[in-house]
Amino acid sequence: ATLMASVDETLYDISGPRTMLGTGTACQIRFSELSTIAEEHILFDIDDDNKVTATLLTDQEVYINGKRLLHTRQLQSGDEIQLAPDIKMIFNYLED
Repeated sequence: ATLMASVDETLYDISGPRTMLGTGTACQIRFSELSTIAEEHILFDIDDDNKVTATLLTDQEVYINGKRLLHTRQLQSGDEIQLAPDIKMIFNYLED
């Protein structure tokens, strides 16, 4: 599974059973210079069926396809994840 950030057109790989996004050193996807991203912002989990869920780890607002993420949500290809007012990412499953 991949995320593409609209900020810099970078592709980020979501691999392993868990991938955390944030500014902290424990994050696998790290945004070091962005004050609008929390140290531990969002967690992506991959289950045994290769389905990815997003879990909110911050009190900051995160939106998926325009709807506020309140806790956990399963992602679908093409989902737009708004991490902060100036940061959008598009989630996709990669074809094998």
